[in-house]
Formats: sequence, C-alpha cells, structure tokens
Amino acid sequence: MHKTVQSHSTYAIWQKWAKVLRRQLDRIAEIYEVHEEGIAARRLHEFNGRLKLFIDPVANAQELAKRNFNIAGHVNNIYLLALGSLDLLFREALTFLPGVSEDMQRILNSPPSGQCNGRTASDIFKGPHGTVHEGIGRGTTEDHGSLPWILFLLVEEAEQGGSDYFSLGLAHSEETAGRAQAQLEPHKADLIHRRSRITATGVQ
Repeated sequence: MHKTVQSHSTYAIWQKWAKVLRRQLDRIAEIYEVHEEGIAARRLHEFNGRLKLFIDPVANAQELAKRNFNIAGHVNNIYLLALGSLDLLFREALTFLPGVSEDMQRILNSPPSGQCNGRTASDIFKGPHGTVHEGIGRGTTEDHGSLPWILFLLVEEAEQGGSDYFSLGLAHSEETAGRAQAQLEPHKADLIHRRSRITATGVQ
C-alpha cells in the first residue's frame, strides 16, 4: 500500500477525501451549468447530495433517520454507517469520473495533464494550487497521483482489510467519537450553567 493511505485508515482520512471529492464535483457541476449541460450537472448535484449526508454524519443524523438509516445505539454506529457508505460512494464515483474527465477535456479544450488550458482546467485536472492529489486527471485509477487513484487506494484497502477494517480504523480515532457523543447527548455542564443563569435572573 502506498504511503499516502495508511493501513486501517482513520475516519478522518475518509472524511478528508470525501470533502475533496465533493469540492471537485461542485466545481465541475458549475462548469457543466455554465456550458448549458444541465443533465450532467444535476447528476453530480444528486451524487453530492448523497455524499454530503456522510460528511459529518452526526450533524446529518436527523436526515439519515428520515431516510431509514439505522443510527440507533452508540455514536460509533453512525461512524461505521458513514464509512461503509463512503466506501460505496467512492466506488460509484470511480465508475463515472473517466466520463467526467472526458467531458471536461472537451468543454475546457484542455489536456488532462501537462500544460492545461488555463487556471480552471488546471484546478480540475491537477487540483487547486497548493493541493496534493486533488485533481481528477483522466479520471482513471491508473492516473497515479490523481484523486481517482486515492479513492481507489482507499476502497482497495477496505476490501483487503476485511469485515473489521472500519472498526479498526475507528479504534485509531477515539477522540472523534468522543466529540460526536457530546453533540448527540445533552451537554450537562452547559445545562447546569444555563439553569443557574435562569435562577440568577429570577426567571422560573
């Protein structure tokens, strides 16, 4: 496994690349819209709508419950749901990114590597200035250093890691679960503080 992705990657690593994917697809959807290719733009917006649910899933817990996802129990269950869902979404993205890259090459009149045709094309194919592995390149997993390559490394690692892969990843991210638990349950110290403030002002 390439050193860019660790064995039993943590929750934070999967979240990082989910956010990168969402940002790039938002940029690409805007380009589709500007060039009046609305159907392609809507497909990316629909995909990003699903992806968003599993970026900070605790904040989206209500919406996940409305969509019949099982979020009961310990907060780690939500994180495991998010990781498993991101795995499926990354695999889905890998199926359509080659076509998206071809569309961008056509629309922006630019090669996907080498000397790109302007800043926008460079941001799409190579990634925004100062970033690493964020460009979609040709959209293929063989395009080493690209975002599809990173997504492929993650899903391949998850597949090879077996059924305990995500659980072991969470074991390296215990602090994340602690922060989320505080969001899911009433914060006792804050509640006591507010009650004492109400008492002090004479409000019953």
